[in-house]
Amino acid sequence: MPYTTRELISTKLPDQFLVEALDDDGDGEEEAGLLDDIISVADTEIDGYLQGRYRLPLSPVPALLATCSLVLVLETLYFRRGFDAEKNPWRNRASELRARLRRIAAGEEALVVGSEKATPSAIVVAEPARTHSRAGRLMA
Repeated sequence: MPYTTRELISTKLPDQFLVEALDDDGDGEEEAGLLDDIISVADTEIDGYLQGRYRLPLSPVPALLATCSLVLVLETLYFRRGFDAEKNPWRNRASELRARLRRIAAGEEALVVGSEKATPSAIVVAEPARTHSRAGRLMA
């Protein structure tokens, strides 16, 4: 199951922009299957971060992954329209989400808010234990 859909992408892009981003031969029609391929590439990138920590595919899709996929796809579509580097309005957001995915992969951040980190923090007891009994003492 893909992490994002055409319907979600359409909420962020005008239909004409989407067609132009997916029209490689200039015939005014998007190339068949190209959007699905772009979504698949974005989802594979996301899974690449998570594969050592989570059993994939995740179902239901966590909201963060749906957002990541949508933003990565939008970044790619703008790139295909000639908006590279600083001109791409999705570049910074995509970079932020990739950094977050790296933190999740490292166990520094949870994938789902309210869930435990993959690697729990350690607790150190720094004072001696008081486990001896006073009954064993001699009274004078």
